[in-house]
Amino acid sequence: MIRRLLLSVAVVSSLLGSALGVLFPVTASRAVASVSVQVYPGGNGYLTCGWHNLCASPYATGAALDFGDPTWVYFRSYASNSGGGTVAGEGHIVYSASGNQCKNWTYVDIYDIAGTYEAEVLYQHVYSGYNGYTFWINGGIYGSTTEYYIAQTATEPVSPTCPTTGKHVMEEGSGGNMSMNTTDYPTAANCGASCSVWKGNWSYWVLSKLWTN
Repeated sequence: MIRRLLLSVAVVSSLLGSALGVLFPVTASRAVASVSVQVYPGGNGYLTCGWHNLCASPYATGAALDFGDPTWVYFRSYASNSGGGTVAGEGHIVYSASGNQCKNWTYVDIYDIAGTYEAEVLYQHVYSGYNGYTFWINGGIYGSTTEYYIAQTATEPVSPTCPTTGKHVMEEGSGGNMSMNTTDYPTAANCGASCSVWKGNWSYWVLSKLWTN
């Protein structure tokens, strides 16, 4: 009799536990991965104009840098992903032949590994025949680099809204959601035409973005 009673109690407890599990499910914790992407000069590393909107007098501080004509333009980045693996995200190339100011605009949209949009880098005065192409942005726990050919410099028709001074790459974080390296790169408002200085392709990052997966 006692054994039968204990067995009944055990069955009831099991059923009660199952019911509570349905009503109050326990969610397993998931490790949060931090992802950092630093974008480097897409041009040849020779800075020709500091942070600006239009590189023309009177110089005013803006969100873009100008780099000298390399002919070939690359998306360069150093990225790390604390979650492991070898990939930090994905780059999507978008080419526009009708920019608001100058004609040739090439974007690289940055997505995380889950396919969520994170940031956008704009390269002005460059033509790309790779509209719609995608590529992996390398980046594991210890960090790694990516250098992916995206475009080439183009000759722009000079106008009051596009006062270009020869072929070059104008690089900026479109949408304003990327951090700008104002420590290693001067503002055009401070140095005007004298900003021209060799910075190197991989010496100093231009823009950066941090997110979690």
